[in-house]
Amino acid sequence: MVVWNIRYLEGGEVGTRVKERILEASEQFFELGVDRIAQECNQRRFQLQSEWQTKPPVEHIPGICVTYAQGLQEIQGSFDLYEPAIANMYIHQRWVPRKPNDYPIPMETLVNRGIRKAELCVYLDQLEPCEDTYRWKDPTKCIACRIPTLDLLTFHELLHVCGDVGPCFDTIRENLIGVNAILCLKQYKSETP
Repeated sequence: MVVWNIRYLEGGEVGTRVKERILEASEQFFELGVDRIAQECNQRRFQLQSEWQTKPPVEHIPGICVTYAQGLQEIQGSFDLYEPAIANMYIHQRWVPRKPNDYPIPMETLVNRGIRKAELCVYLDQLEPCEDTYRWKDPTKCIACRIPTLDLLTFHELLHVCGDVGPCFDTIRENLIGVNAILCLKQYKSETP
């Protein structure tokens, strides 16, 4: 089980609630087992590759603004996950762009695969309350065709924390494959005595 080092915590009570929710989602993720998650992700990746290779490359994947050719490119390479040796969390009040055209995001992960170190950064100003949790403020965003709640955002980032990083990962790899695989494993676990 990964032990998080809370390196920075802003936002008072809200920051504390967000941190606790992330820690709960993280515990659920690691209880499923990193190897088991990787296996489920790779199985789903293989199924999509087989299906999409039969589709016209310039056609869009239903419900997603990505062509089959782009989707196939994004899901190349197997999920090779590991538990990080070092996991730091930073909860900031505000997101600050690094480059002029950066798009605001609620979370991001910086990874050093060589020493298995991950740094998860959370930006409170990009989250809003939603029922008993928080969600991404941007209503145009979805994860695995669902509202991007804090749990789903966390599962997405935990795939990066566990070493799944690359130049074009995210839209399909982490969301359509990764988050859906985690949700499927959670469902199976809850139904199995």
